[in-house]
Amino acid sequence: MREQQLSLPFSTMTRIAVLFITLCSFLVAQSQESFFVLKKKGKTLQRFSTGSLINFELRSGEWISGNITKLGPDSFYVRPQSIRYSMFGADTVHFSIVKVAFADVARMPRKSAMFFYRNDKVQIIHGHEKFVYVKNGLIFQLAGGGYAALNIAGSLFNHEPPFSQRNVKRLSVAAIVFGIGEILHLTYRQYLRLGKKYQLKYISLDNKPARPSGKYF
Repeated sequence: MREQQLSLPFSTMTRIAVLFITLCSFLVAQSQESFFVLKKKGKTLQRFSTGSLINFELRSGEWISGNITKLGPDSFYVRPQSIRYSMFGADTVHFSIVKVAFADVARMPRKSAMFFYRNDKVQIIHGHEKFVYVKNGLIFQLAGGGYAALNIAGSLFNHEPPFSQRNVKRLSVAAIVFGIGEILHLTYRQYLRLGKKYQLKYISLDNKPARPSGKYF
């Protein structure tokens, strides 16, 4: 007995072929979409394209958080947003789209930094960064301050002058350790300052020559 072969109508096969071609074209277009990157001396740290969430500070000092809606060789468009919290939950509020030139971006948070919103403004805080409390000097400040406090308390408990010649050497060590922590605290930031070390670079994949994105400050 001959087995019956199943076949699809020509119209159905045509529709499937058209759908397949359309899907492939969409994926190719998405993969060839232009983007820009945050670089550190030529090394790519982060990549941004249409739809990406981005946080940055303008040269005016204003921090902006939002999704990229469009980008070009020397600028990008972003829709600023904020999250407002209430007893009923959290609501995302969107504002009017603004155009931002690469040259107007002053600072961007580290990739490991975390952020939250206060009064519709984004706030950058420490994130999941390794040894962050060593890098920002907190460990040295606690160690130096704690060592000094213990020495002074011990001297008072033993009815000795807290600043005797023997104890001053210990307090000097504590002061040096605390000073190292203070220097680290003043120099460490959760953000990266754009300039010679960190730059934004536009990457074009549409086979058109990209115009220079401007000189960085």
